[in-house]
Amino acid sequence: MALPPEIAGHLNLEGEPVTPRPSATVLLVRNGEPWELLLVHRPGGADFAPGAYVFPGGSLETDAPNPAGEYAMSCLGRERIFEHFSRRNETRMSILRLNYATELRYGVLVDIAQRVYAGQPVPLSMGYLNAIWQGDACGMSLQALGSASVPPFVINLAGPELLSVRRVAEQFGECWHKPVRFEGQESADALLSNAKKSYELFGRPRVDAEQMITWIADWVSRGGATLARPTHFEERAGRF
Repeated sequence: MALPPEIAGHLNLEGEPVTPRPSATVLLVRNGEPWELLLVHRPGGADFAPGAYVFPGGSLETDAPNPAGEYAMSCLGRERIFEHFSRRNETRMSILRLNYATELRYGVLVDIAQRVYAGQPVPLSMGYLNAIWQGDACGMSLQALGSASVPPFVINLAGPELLSVRRVAEQFGECWHKPVRFEGQESADALLSNAKKSYELFGRPRVDAEQMITWIADWVSRGGATLARPTHFEERAGRF
């Protein structure tokens, strides 16, 4: 997206380069006329900073776990059990934190596509997501075995794009020339992962979000088979 005028007005784009300082935020800039800066527009109904433009992010492997809901608690409990026995038995392990794997028959993008194609409203309560092609996730999973360690090697596997559920639904609607209906509003937060460590070790995913959307749109429109197992990605309480 182009840099909003209200932000650009506060920047000196013609000044001398400065020495960067250590920071928790990385700015993604693309050269051009005009140059572009990647930002996320917070929903207007958010409790904190509604309507603000903020930098994208996501949880790192080193962040303290903050499980939300029963399912997330069960995942953390599973990690703790593996970690315990890894240390006790000196067994090398790799723990993969994956979200969300997607293919033609299953995944969050398939859930959104099916709702749009059927004319059903798309829930916005979980307004943003990461998605990674299943083949790329499998390839990274195999490569992660080479980094197994004691205590376990922990790695995030996720797509590099911060996807808006609203925009993804609109893209499917554009593919099929169908109107899109929404339900609810984007919440102030979402379950997101920062997988930059996996890209440094294993390379970036070969299939990007635009390609996944194109393939899934074609598959759904032709009546392709699915696994008939919705992800329930919109469930924020963690109970499935």
